[in-house]
Amino acid sequence: MAVKQHFGRKFGNLVLKKGFATQEQVDKAIKEQATEFKASQSYRRTGDILVANKTITKEQCDIIRCEIKNVKSFDGEKESIKNSTTPSLEPNNKNTGQSDASIEKMIKLVVS
Repeated sequence: MAVKQHFGRKFGNLVLKKGFATQEQVDKAIKEQATEFKASQSYRRTGDILVANKTITKEQCDIIRCEIKNVKSFDGEKESIKNSTTPSLEPNNKNTGQSDASIEKMIKLVVS
């Protein structure tokens, strides 16, 4: 449940940041979520509760979920990007037999 609670808080914070709902509305949804979980051991997502209560629209809910997924994807990739090697931008003409001048000319054509 800890991961879901974190996701719910993140969702609520983004709803507030975007001005889709008030703090009171988000708090009410989170309280409703906790009450439902205690009663039935089932979990309903914060966004689904806010949509059901007509606090936010389905489209607004989808916007927030996409934003959260993109942040998670970026966070997961950040480490692999940091640890990857950056390819050299220096021309490598050792195997092509091309002169430095012809490679520079090709680079200028591509860049312009």
